[in-house]
Amino acid sequence: MTLSFQRVGALTAWPENYLPAALPYLQGSGSGALPLLAPGDPPSRGWVGGGLLANPAALSKRLGGLQGPLFLGPAGPEPGAPQSPPEGTTSEQDGGAKALVVIDTGIAFWAPRFRGRVKGAAALSLGGGGALHALSQRQITEIADLAEGPDGARRAARKLAGLFPGTVFADDAEHGPVFRHDARSHGTAMAALADDGAAAIFTLELPAAALRDRSGDVLAGVLATALHGALGMIADWAGTRKVEVTAVLSYGFLGGPHDGSHPAAESLRGALQAARAQGHDLSLVVPSGNHLQGRVHARLPDLPAAAFSDAVEWVLPPDDHSPNAVEIVTRGDAPVVALESPTGATAEIALSQGDVVLVRQGAAVIGALHHRPGEDGWHRVRLCLTRTAAGPPDTPVAPEGAWRIRLGGWSAGLSDIALWILRDDAPPPGRRIPPTRQSTFRDPDYPWDRTDGGPWTDDSAAGSSKIRRAGTASVLTTAPGVVPVGASETAGPRQMRAFYSGAPLAEEIEEVLVDAEGPGRGAWAEGNGGPRRYRISGTSVAAALKARSLLEGAAVDA
Repeated sequence: MTLSFQRVGALTAWPENYLPAALPYLQGSGSGALPLLAPGDPPSRGWVGGGLLANPAALSKRLGGLQGPLFLGPAGPEPGAPQSPPEGTTSEQDGGAKALVVIDTGIAFWAPRFRGRVKGAAALSLGGGGALHALSQRQITEIADLAEGPDGARRAARKLAGLFPGTVFADDAEHGPVFRHDARSHGTAMAALADDGAAAIFTLELPAAALRDRSGDVLAGVLATALHGALGMIADWAGTRKVEVTAVLSYGFLGGPHDGSHPAAESLRGALQAARAQGHDLSLVVPSGNHLQGRVHARLPDLPAAAFSDAVEWVLPPDDHSPNAVEIVTRGDAPVVALESPTGATAEIALSQGDVVLVRQGAAVIGALHHRPGEDGWHRVRLCLTRTAAGPPDTPVAPEGAWRIRLGGWSAGLSDIALWILRDDAPPPGRRIPPTRQSTFRDPDYPWDRTDGGPWTDDSAAGSSKIRRAGTASVLTTAPGVVPVGASETAGPRQMRAFYSGAPLAEEIEEVLVDAEGPGRGAWAEGNGGPRRYRISGTSVAAALKARSLLEGAAVDA
């Protein structure tokens, strides 16, 4: 069956995640509006209708007056307002002059170790751009009181589900309950690991819907707003006092470029600058991510004019219920993209600024391309292909197997060519336990294990392989002003990069010991209720431990 490209227009203003968010609308199968996320303080709010998403000219006109970066939120109904409207934060000023901010999901702030030190708790909603629902100190105390005694954690979690709809505390009709009061959660573990036992604590729940977008695009749209909201709670509590703030944001995602100009990094940079301009002494700790062995990053040598690169193989797994996307970043010309399907069909197109291009197999739309000009001569291209699993009737699917991507330039050639696969293993609706359906790059020269049996953690043996480990660090670590952290492990007397810890593209970042050699790996962290503790590993643990070390070095009121 033939493969072809069809140019349908150009965007002069765009959401950063136009693809894959708009792909169902370009295919004609999307319905309803999507929330528009414009980070800031306060965030801009709005919705984008399905008709606009399939019409680049109309969408550009709709977004033309907004200041970027812009992001699209997930489809689906927005949860209703809180059952008991939050009353706002308190302005009491007891406690020390240092504060811990935990931006995460499923934070059981009622745990005994936090008692009396939680001075702010809020949740972020995606509704029309982002809104903050904050609890009063009275509500925080009431929930902590509910948590005491047998089955207390369940009572506290159910109370919070009513106050914070749209978070993991509330039941999810499609994917079932996410937060379990009798187990562990990421947010509680991060708060416990980062807590120094003395700091005032502020928690901010991210919306559950943002986390189901595994690519990180939706999350990128709310991070700056979340940070603004957390600092607002601290300002209410601290009054005129100067507070040393350590914030931990234990999420990471892929993309480029890695020079700080990625929109997610720019968004964090702006939030940090605004916070420091207001007098906050703020350290924001972010992890490098766990993508080191994922075969999700590839690089190509520079190309002269009128030349094409060798092919990069991109393997789509079978029975994949979510779209798959590659971010292509280069300097020089707007690239020429040549694509070959697993069946051998080929297509080629020279991109222009802002182009939106459909990928057709026969008459069916199975994907799209979007060109986005960046700063400092960068070109950013999203290539998105639809699911490989059968879906609703008359919904096209992309062929599974190895797709081949080649890039070229006409007059100026291409330089600094890099490709990142966005995480795309989202669970299908109605499945609580998601299948592993991550697409990957493939290269026969990619080195796997060292002679001692352990996996490679750098590119010293990469040779001619296009797949690289350097560059697998989260793009958030490139934001100017953040504290980036990776994880390390021990093997005998040696301490080295953990086998999963994403590696930076250029400058090295600090690596915190997470996995000491022994009968178990990882750090011990509290669960959501009761005395049971759990081992947890990953670069998010490294970020939390780094946050604790920063708190332990912070000044405290005499």
